[in-house]
Amino acid sequence: MSAIFETRAFVSHLLKARGKHSVHSPYVFDLLTKVLPRSIAEIGSEKIELLRKEFVLSNEMIEVVDFGAGSRMSNDRHRSLSSIAKKVAGSKKQAHALASIAKFLQPKVIIELGTSLGFTTAYIAEAAPSAKVWTMEGAPAIAALAEKNFRSLDIENIEVVTGAFSETLESVLEMAGMPDLVIMDGHHLYQPTVNYFGKISKRIKKNGVVILDDIHWSKQMEKAWDEVSLAPEVGFSIDFFDFGMLVFRTDVEKQHFVLRLP
Repeated sequence: MSAIFETRAFVSHLLKARGKHSVHSPYVFDLLTKVLPRSIAEIGSEKIELLRKEFVLSNEMIEVVDFGAGSRMSNDRHRSLSSIAKKVAGSKKQAHALASIAKFLQPKVIIELGTSLGFTTAYIAEAAPSAKVWTMEGAPAIAALAEKNFRSLDIENIEVVTGAFSETLESVLEMAGMPDLVIMDGHHLYQPTVNYFGKISKRIKKNGVVILDDIHWSKQMEKAWDEVSLAPEVGFSIDFFDFGMLVFRTDVEKQHFVLRLP
């Protein structure tokens, strides 16, 4: 990942991004005005943030098996829990946004590719308590920590699946059934992203949503985002810079939005 590339992409996004008053789709307008602006109190858990702070202060080292395009922090196999938690803490606003979307959709089945320490997973699971959340993590040590975190938070609607996505996604789709919401946050390369999306798009429910993280992280991810946005099953594609949202609707005229996250 090039910091210069991402900075240029961010500037380009700012120039293109529009606010709520330029949106004419009722679905997207409600998303911007009623769903995403929800307060942390409506969707967040104080226990999750307290646990996150414990990890930020931890000096423990952990071995990380990375099956994707590397990390924003380091490509070392051994990383500190503190560095991982700080990276996740930096995306707290995004975690709240994803939890708000889950609360709005009230899905029955959620699939997440990329658990990390499980803080975002926990937010989403709490926001949609009637859903079964299947979360997939490639690194065994991190997956074990995430499971421990879910137990300490008393969250029982999460199933952790450990292993490379290329080896586990098919079986998760079989076991989980048709998902309403899929969050793709791992293996940040063009071909794997497009391949996983292809498998997911065949199973997702009508009006379902796919969230694709880090769509401007690299040229490969931008290429993947541009391609999946053109899928015929996708009615709305929304570029929030840090992540993209794909809404599977065929009853509307296809539209692409570049928007600022509230």
